[in-house]
Amino acid sequence: MDLRKWLLAIYLMAATKKPLLPPSWPGFGYDHAPMVQGDPENAAELLPWVHTVISNFKRWVLDVFHGVSPKHLQSYLDEFCYRLNRRNQRTDLFRRILNRCVRYTDPVTYAWLTAS
Repeated sequence: MDLRKWLLAIYLMAATKKPLLPPSWPGFGYDHAPMVQGDPENAAELLPWVHTVISNFKRWVLDVFHGVSPKHLQSYLDEFCYRLNRRNQRTDLFRRILNRCVRYTDPVTYAWLTAS
């Protein structure tokens, strides 16, 4: 499961305040141990990798793009997830991305990119 699906699941669970799966679902072979967070300062201790990924995303957006508009946020998240899921395959990354863009997408105009 890629990062985008995990973040969507976390968002949906937080928005609906109920689990997406029944409590009897075995998960990925892990036992579920619910924890009451209580205080936002404990989030980094309870979910260290989630905190790290979100921090890395915020730092990447600020460093590379110097901020993001809500209009294009999904595109930035897509690119971040793509890079994160392939971070161990860095050899020739630019060539592979360019190859996929040329082979699998039609030409895109600026007007199409900025349309709502």
